[in-house]
Amino acid sequence: MNKRPSIKVLPLLFYKYQKGEGFFAKHMNERYDYELGHYYYQHFDAVFNRDGIYYNRRTGVCWFETNGKAYVCDKKDFFNALAGYEAGEKDIKLFRQFKLIYEYDKSALNKEQMQFLIHYSNNLEVRKQKRQNLKRMLMFKRRLGYWSGE
Repeated sequence: MNKRPSIKVLPLLFYKYQKGEGFFAKHMNERYDYELGHYYYQHFDAVFNRDGIYYNRRTGVCWFETNGKAYVCDKKDFFNALAGYEAGEKDIKLFRQFKLIYEYDKSALNKEQMQFLIHYSNNLEVRKQKRQNLKRMLMFKRRLGYWSGE
């Protein structure tokens, strides 16, 4: 019998419902409800009742769970997120070395090394966007008086 688990799980980075009763939390939660109701037609009760993106290796089904509901999604979403996590675990020095080799001779890298370069650079861009979005959100909350910075 196969001892490997059949379901893989990653943390959910999108459609994270906000806690609290403030304007921002209500607005985001209403927006998520609207988007999930209109863009994801196949939904069902949550299996694990924990926010995350799941992939069943035996059946090939991929879904994400949020706010007590599950929504079917494309398995490419799971594998792209997984590649981003794997690339994020690698050392930045290795990325810089591959990038330097690529700039010198584009044909010197094999397919796996090129995939690593692409995924790691995408991961760096996502981290940069998250930092910028967090800064914008804090500025917005400060302007509205929800956060004083303490």
